[in-house]
Amino acid sequence: MTRESLAAALETEGLSKTNKGYQVPPKREAVCLVGAPGEVVTIERLSRIDLQDKYILLENQKRERFFFAYEDVLGLRLTAEGPGERMAGFGR
Repeated sequence: MTRESLAAALETEGLSKTNKGYQVPPKREAVCLVGAPGEVVTIERLSRIDLQDKYILLENQKRERFFFAYEDVLGLRLTAEGPGERMAGFGR
């Protein structure tokens, strides 16, 4: 993906850009799929997505930071706004 296509997708989903990038609200879940040689790596529970000039920075809820080249990003998955908290057990 390109920086422009990622920015367009995030803005279409209602995420607004701040000086720290795109903040993912707690009521939404974001996942990034990254291509590595021979496999696809999934970065889950994203809280921040920052589109820099030459790379993308992904930060998860544990405050772990991941840096990737744009050409390695295969896609993003965002859930619609829903309940803010997950319940333990089986939900319906």
